[in-house]
Amino acid sequence: MKFNLANSHGLREHAHDAEIAVLVFTRTEIELQQVDVAVDRLRALSEDGAKVRRLAGKTLLMFEGYDTDTRSLVEIPACVRFFRAIDREWSYWLHFLVPAPDVISLALLMLLDVKVGARDKDRSAFEVEALADLEALMTRLFDKMNALHDEFNIPEQLNREITEAVMTALSDATSRREGGC
Repeated sequence: MKFNLANSHGLREHAHDAEIAVLVFTRTEIELQQVDVAVDRLRALSEDGAKVRRLAGKTLLMFEGYDTDTRSLVEIPACVRFFRAIDREWSYWLHFLVPAPDVISLALLMLLDVKVGARDKDRSAFEVEALADLEALMTRLFDKMNALHDEFNIPEQLNREITEAVMTALSDATSRREGGC
């Protein structure tokens, strides 16, 4: 399997043959709020139908430079501002992100106002402040995914598969947190 770790310049050059994409947002980009650079990388994923099909559910996010910070990314204001600014210009997360509980929940939590709940040494629990905001966010993100699918004639079957995988990931994330895992 070929996978590409894309920095500021690499994704557009290598996305045509990648089987999985890892989008790296550096601490410098985040602290300087270099949103345009990040959005340009993301647009490389969504600019043609072949990449849209091939990288469906095969993209990961990496926030480089925060490994020693004990807070979750959701608790770091610069990361949240950066991710929300990107989302204002590119919102195809549900189509591209790997539909794993931690991946999907991170993206959603970064886009919502949340309260920090229980913590242990490896994890923090979060509570969405307004469930109506979660509903509105999910509607908006699925609408964006559907628009992308319409633009590139993505088969309805793939749309259903992605939707089911995202909903399963959310359900699994919720049940893990409620179960204390």
